[in-house]
Order: sequence, then C-alpha cells, then structure tokens
Amino acid sequence: MILLGFLKHREKTLHQKLWGSIASPVVFMPIIGLVLNFLQLNPGIIVTTVVQNLGASTSSLALFTFGLTLGSIKIN
Repeated sequence: MILLGFLKHREKTLHQKLWGSIASPVVFMPIIGLVLNFLQLNPGIIVTTVVQNLGASTSSLALFTFGLTLGSIKIN
C-alpha cells in the first residue's frame, strides 16, 4: 500500500500548497472573522450563539486530546 502511494506520488505546485494551507479551517475562519469585522457585518444571533457554543466545547476537547498525545510520548 505504501509502495503504491509512493509510485503515484506527484509533487504539489506552489499554488496547491498555498491553497492547502489557506483552506484549512484554522486559517480560513479567522480570515472570515477579520473580513466581517472590517466590513462591520454582524452575523445573526443564532450564528453567533452556535459558534460560541461550538468553540467552548471544542477548546476543552482539544486540550484533552493534546494531553493524551503528550501522555503517549515516551521520553528516554
């Protein structure tokens, strides 16, 4: 399986690399937030509440996952 992936591997162009890094939600969502703030557009109260609740739940889950990852690393 790994060998087949290596044989079909194609190097990404600079455009594909840039779009891949910008299109990630970690980068793309703050850009949307900055644009909305700059244009002084306020999303509806429902959107704001959903995003706040989602952010509150995922930040604690992210810290838990980070802790599990660090706990699984063996240091000699």
